Amino acid sequence: MKSYNSLNPFMVLLFFVITLLWGCNGQDFDTDSYLWSMADETEVNEYANDGSGAQFSLVEDNQRLGGHKVEVIPSGSSDQTALELELTGERLEKWINQKKVEVNVYRPSENTLNPTDFFVGMADETDGWDWIDGISWIQADLESGWNTISFELPEHMSELKSDGKYRIYMFFQTHLPPQEDGVFLPLHESFYIDGIRMRSNEDN
Repeated sequence: MKSYNSLNPFMVLLFFVITLLWGCNGQDFDTDSYLWSMADETEVNEYANDGSGAQFSLVEDNQRLGGHKVEVIPSGSSDQTALELELTGERLEKWINQKKVEVNVYRPSENTLNPTDFFVGMADETDGWDWIDGISWIQADLESGWNTISFELPEHMSELKSDGKYRIYMFFQTHLPPQEDGVFLPLHESFYIDGIRMRSNEDN
């Protein structure tokens, strides 16, 4: 008669490794580098849309950082689906002197339109409101599913005042072909974002 009182150590180890790989889903869980983890309702309630009409909803997803992702629901009428965020305090400290900012974007394969153009801009609100700069990231042949969008920050968007107050603007857009004509199409189907983090040049 077989005994089930003890487990095969190899099988226990194999199960643990498979579970770990499945749960991480290829993500880098260096949570210290994340400014917005997109993992709790309190954070998401602070998001603004810069007048674009976009809405944001926290969605459970056990394969993502913190077990959640954020559904971005475009208005269907704005050329720019915008995410507006306040950059102060601990988040500002993490931002200062870093060279890259990254956001993970999920493009559903069933969508007729998905974002292909991405923009991050910054304003200084320490004394009033002053535009600093913005940079674009455009690629028409992005894959369906998760993509990491990485912006190389110029010095004046990286070397900030530690006691300052700033505002970040992220735009998600797509063009009517050909892209060179510069005609935007309003996004009207949900896509997802998960985590905004900082990177140095030494990071992969």
